[in-house]
Amino acid sequence: ALIDELIGTPKGITFSPDATHLLVTFSDANCIAIFGLHKKRHTIDRSPRQIIQGSKTEIFRPEDIKISPDGTYCVISNSSEHRLTLYPFDKKTNRITQNTPCGRLQNPESNLYFPHGLAFSKDGAFLLVTQFGHITVTEDGSIAWDIDLRADEAKVNIYRLLSCRSCNPIIK
Repeated sequence: ALIDELIGTPKGITFSPDATHLLVTFSDANCIAIFGLHKKRHTIDRSPRQIIQGSKTEIFRPEDIKISPDGTYCVISNSSEHRLTLYPFDKKTNRITQNTPCGRLQNPESNLYFPHGLAFSKDGAFLLVTQFGHITVTEDGSIAWDIDLRADEAKVNIYRLLSCRSCNPIIK
């Protein structure tokens, strides 16, 4: 079974633009993995065809992952760092083309606290991000929050994508 062989705990998942691959985040392993899909056999490859991992990736406790509507980049919510990272995506080869981010959205400009879910508007003009609020990640990777955590810290943030040329989105 594939579950016995996974890299860690899967969190976020999305299809490649042509629906032949899955991009999966693994929060406890601080990585993204891309798996091939076989529609006729109804199976997923047991081994990932690509893994993006390491400190240069700036992937820390990744939650969700989405590919832009034009298929040219993917965005990842990194909850423990209160930041989003973006990576160029080649929709012909279904690969992330560089291990370092080509863009990021981080505090103080982003006003993000433990970002979680992601969604693009159909036209790619907006990115929506859910956040939990001021949550602490313990040394063992668990999350903890104070009983005084205010409910209004959990919200949906909307960012307008002003430019996506050369995988350099400007998000505000």
